[in-house]
Amino acid sequence: MINLFETNTDDFQYILDNMGKTIYIDDLPEKAILTHSPVNKDFDDFTIKTLYPIQRGDLINYDNNNYLVLSQVNSDRYGIYKGLMRKCNFVLHVKVDTIKEYDTGGHLIKETPIYEDYIAIITTVTTDWNTGQPINLPDGEIQVIIKDTGSTLLSVNDTFDFEGLSWTIHWIDRTQNGLLILKCKNG
Repeated sequence: MINLFETNTDDFQYILDNMGKTIYIDDLPEKAILTHSPVNKDFDDFTIKTLYPIQRGDLINYDNNNYLVLSQVNSDRYGIYKGLMRKCNFVLHVKVDTIKEYDTGGHLIKETPIYEDYIAIITTVTTDWNTGQPINLPDGEIQVIIKDTGSTLLSVNDTFDFEGLSWTIHWIDRTQNGLLILKCKNG
């Protein structure tokens, strides 16, 4: 007897096997159905559907490009995980600390900067939480979205170079699990 309310992932597995694209989540190959999403015409967004558990902040490599899962993926829907992923457009090279070496007299003899690289989405547009509509940021400001690893060393006042300009992190939004959203100003 057929139970209309029972989940059957075999059909979706068949679609994945025949039409799915190979993606890499944490360097592990998986199959997914990817469709272009018209959320915002300024970005290369895909809706991703897979049997593999995904969550917001996952870094996915597809067709030699990096994407971040931006939407909340609370739990599977009938055995299928679905989310929105956006193409990353930059790698941040951020100075996060400095190692200082002193001679026996206590005089500074060497400073060695410590840098971390972060795969990121950088934009001059943010989203209005009430309407979901894009809002342009003021001149001299950018928004940076990166994966929150839980051990990210970024902090307010850290600086990085982007397009020949120096940018300073002025605010870090940690309200979206899996992501860090940085508000940065030029100079």
